[in-house]
Amino acid sequence: MAVIQVIMAFAFVYYAMDWPGQIYIVTVFIGIGLGAQWAIAPASASELFGLKSFSALYNFIAMGCPAGSVIFSGIIASGIYDCYAEKQGGLQEKYGEESLTCVVVLVQYATLSFIGSWLGFAWLLSAEK
Repeated sequence: MAVIQVIMAFAFVYYAMDWPGQIYIVTVFIGIGLGAQWAIAPASASELFGLKSFSALYNFIAMGCPAGSVIFSGIIASGIYDCYAEKQGGLQEKYGEESLTCVVVLVQYATLSFIGSWLGFAWLLSAEK
């Protein structure tokens, strides 16, 4: 799971660079990453916490994506966009490349993917002992 997090982190950083054809490459890597997470997360939860409370854990895992979307896209990203719009004189239709890069790299997933990958590696090392 940690390897998948690293792949997704680099995919989002690549998305923020604004290179030609980025949307196709990023779509493939993010699709593979999210598919792998949805395949591994329930199995990991049942292995770590047992099957007695699996239904509650699965619902908690399923709520992570919408909750993160509301927090990061609805609150943090919109605040960054509004900040850049105010710097440009209040023009709401012109944000520029800086705001998109800031949102994608810092807020959306790169930081969380790197943190998730380090936590995954730490969990792997602690499980081997």
